[in-house]
Amino acid sequence: MTSSPNVLFAAGAAPSLEARPRVFGSLESAVRRAGPDGAEARLGELRAFLEADLAGIEEDLTSLELAPTATHKSAGHLIAGGGKRLRPICVALAARVGTGFGPAARDLAVASELVHAATLLHDDVVDLGERRRGAPAARMIYGNAASIFAGDWLLVEALVRVRRTGLYDVL
Repeated sequence: MTSSPNVLFAAGAAPSLEARPRVFGSLESAVRRAGPDGAEARLGELRAFLEADLAGIEEDLTSLELAPTATHKSAGHLIAGGGKRLRPICVALAARVGTGFGPAARDLAVASELVHAATLLHDDVVDLGERRRGAPAARMIYGNAASIFAGDWLLVEALVRVRRTGLYDVL
């Protein structure tokens, strides 16, 4: 099958990383509403510490090769919707505490978000969800079958990334 990156977006219209919502935006908003004193400043420090790592993760997520199929459009719809990216943040932090954030850590961080996105696609079908992250759920636009297959495809993409690291114990 021939695929091209970002077919979800019109030619040249894929949002740049700068134009996309900041990864920490949701967290900072939640902390402002109900977080402990000083938490917002700490999040700012954390954002600065991980900024380059998270930009790379976001770049990988938004450049998944998507074919012009309902399945890939369903996956792209969810990924393009953003989110807090808590799982990749945790992987990046763990890597920085350990041996550093290299290609393997980046692949694992992306894989963690792909698995999460897959479960959300499946969950919306099981629970008959109509909205996700303030937008229509992918199943409402592309159908239940496309959303299930999209979730399955994202799981395979995650496994490919984990395998690429050579860290087979993660599986």
